[in-house]
Amino acid sequence: MAKKIIFIFALLHLNFFAQERVVFFPNGLNFKPYAANILEPRVGFMFELDKNYLRLDIGNSIDLTKIYLNEKEKVSFGADFFTYTLLRSQNNFKFPVEAVDYLFGLNFAYINFDSLKNIGYGSRLRISHISSHLSDGRFDNVSFSWKDQLNPFVYSREFFELSFYYEYNNAKIYLGASYFFHIIPKNIKRDEYFAGVEYFANFISSHFLPYFAYNIKINHFSNEYYVNHNAALGSKLGTKNGRGISLYLSYYKGKNFHGPLYLYDKNYVSLGFNVDL
Repeated sequence: MAKKIIFIFALLHLNFFAQERVVFFPNGLNFKPYAANILEPRVGFMFELDKNYLRLDIGNSIDLTKIYLNEKEKVSFGADFFTYTLLRSQNNFKFPVEAVDYLFGLNFAYINFDSLKNIGYGSRLRISHISSHLSDGRFDNVSFSWKDQLNPFVYSREFFELSFYYEYNNAKIYLGASYFFHIIPKNIKRDEYFAGVEYFANFISSHFLPYFAYNIKINHFSNEYYVNHNAALGSKLGTKNGRGISLYLSYYKGKNFHGPLYLYDKNYVSLGFNVDL
């Protein structure tokens, strides 16, 4: 009986691979990161223009498996590993680290794109862990105290995030929500929401793309909802859904997105550089 079950399973498995084209460790990403969403994998940095702070992003998202259901539909399974770090600029090319956030997790994505009509839509589910830490750059060695009297504490979240998008020609709109099933500290609530738009123009060249992106995120903690805005205006050298280099101006207003500093307000313009995944 066991041999029959194994044989039937093997036939079903072979039939699946005969009908679908499965690629392990494919090049590129099935689901591209949202351009103005903070919580995305990036490789680059941003300098705040009116302050001596900068953000350093180091990370990646990798598709482990991609399944081509047909000419339009693709399904993928991948992994995310990235950090985003708050540094303070000082003389003699010194950059003390004040806070660092680490994220790792899995993602599942579905894409449907009609290349003839240039219309598509898709969805991504992420299951992730994020932890954040104050670093020695916020410690004053003269007074032997932490800046703003904020001592290090445990900040950790595990969550599901589901988002959907629709694109037409070079424009995309999207929305999503997160549910946190484990949270420290406890005054951070379990829900979070975001939405955004982005537009890549190819009137100059298909490999030189001016773009605009905007993301709004709603946080929930201490029994209040807080709205955060992030907008970017820049140009990408590369392809819209492929690898390249981006240079952009960004405006952020809202709560600090570094975990230990989540109660503090931020309002700044920055100059950013990114190596697109």
